[in-house]
Amino acid sequence: MEADLKVQNGIPLGEIPTPEGIAKILQLPLNRFYTNGFLLGNTNTDVFIITQINGVPTTILNMSFETAKLLNEGLIKTITGIETQTGQEVKYLNIPVKK
Repeated sequence: MEADLKVQNGIPLGEIPTPEGIAKILQLPLNRFYTNGFLLGNTNTDVFIITQINGVPTTILNMSFETAKLLNEGLIKTITGIETQTGQEVKYLNIPVKK
């Protein structure tokens, strides 16, 4: 029974998924969100991302500071990999943050 608790939908829990595992996750009936903009902020205990579509808020995602830092590192690694594979820099509009 204990082995059954460590695997859900054929995906080992608590492990970094393999490409095959990620492909399985993408087939699951999970909520999906698209965003083309976002706002970032934090409270005393967590970080939040307010996703937007064309400037309209659509979703609020809260996470721990540790998770936010891991997300940041993962996004940088992913985009760097895309740029390396394509030989093109991913361009973005850098909007200054008001202080």
